[in-house]
Amino acid sequence: MRINAGNLKKGHYISLDGDIWVALKSDHNFRGRGAAFLKTKIKNIKTKVTVDRNFRGDDLVEVVEVDTISLQYLYADNQDLYFMNNQTYEQFNIDKELVGDLTGYLKEGQTIHVTFHDGQPLTIVPPKNVVLKVTEAEVADKGDTTGNARKIVTLETGVKIKVPLFIKQGEEIIVSPETGEYVERA
Repeated sequence: MRINAGNLKKGHYISLDGDIWVALKSDHNFRGRGAAFLKTKIKNIKTKVTVDRNFRGDDLVEVVEVDTISLQYLYADNQDLYFMNNQTYEQFNIDKELVGDLTGYLKEGQTIHVTFHDGQPLTIVPPKNVVLKVTEAEVADKGDTTGNARKIVTLETGVKIKVPLFIKQGEEIIVSPETGEYVERA
């Protein structure tokens, strides 16, 4: 479906130069007597490259129809992650490259949202926060508290992150998958 670029909003998926892009930001700009234009920030779904692009208000852009589905994480092998749609019980395998660093924050049974276009996964929207158990933690020295003292721990998924010194092995903590940072105790 083609729309005027002036109607392009954050979150729209568009086809441009043979690739699918997602609009991250769009601002209308007017220059005196000149025509209005739309300044956008778009991200290429395949390459993850973000660019600024200007469109005239009357330019036409191809909006791509997408479906967002909630899927339950089942398991992973060397190359793929496996998910199930809880309504249809259909299973999907998604390449680890598409999931990226989020792989280290997924637990079996966890629900995530996946955006599909023509049956192919485009993007994965992680939960805002996840609860993970600390499996290994360094012993912290009490006197080692200058500034924002941190130590490295290993989580149940194998990911290593920095946490405050008071976190111990066996505790559950809340982590942000987007930033990979400690949020708080669970």
